[in-house]
Amino acid sequence: MWTVDQLISKFRDLTGRPDSGQITDTVILAEINHYYQYIFPIDAQVSEFKGWLIFDTAVSTGEYEIDDSVTQIESPIYINDDQVSLWTDIERFYRQYPQDYDTEGIPVDVLLLDRSLILRPIPDAVYSVKARKTSSTPDALVSGAIDNSLWGYVIAYGAAIIYLMSVGEHELVAELEPGFIYHRNTVRKQIIRQQPIGRRPAGGRY
Repeated sequence: MWTVDQLISKFRDLTGRPDSGQITDTVILAEINHYYQYIFPIDAQVSEFKGWLIFDTAVSTGEYEIDDSVTQIESPIYINDDQVSLWTDIERFYRQYPQDYDTEGIPVDVLLLDRSLILRPIPDAVYSVKARKTSSTPDALVSGAIDNSLWGYVIAYGAAIIYLMSVGEHELVAELEPGFIYHRNTVRKQIIRQQPIGRRPAGGRY
């Protein structure tokens, strides 16, 4: 278990800034939260930030913006509990569904386009959409502790490296990178061991 104070202390050790006159705890916590909220879920690929993006369609509306807290979407995706195809190839999708496509019905294909989901046919009624999100933004750390004892090293190293890069201390960044990679890979191995035997990675249609 890692407390916020321990993360701040480790950040100071890694960056060589033991004195609050060099950098305040408030600034350090902001650096830690930037990494923890927006980069760590992708770097570490932890299951705790996975889940489902769920929303209802609106009649005659074919495009839906993905919430800012969601950073990755993958198959499967369901509409009214029926699995539909998730597309990532924009060109092939629009060859099948031209830009002026206006047919309405029950959607059977969904294009992931930047931060939007494009449904085709365009919904002709209210349908429930359920999409697998493999990464989302956790709440900022304010106080308390992180339960997983392996996460703290990754968060402290990651935040320290990003900060040092921003202030141009690239030699120290190079020194920290092997430690960061080791701790990140340790977390990833923990996730792999938790996966059921025979599971295969999900992927888009194209």
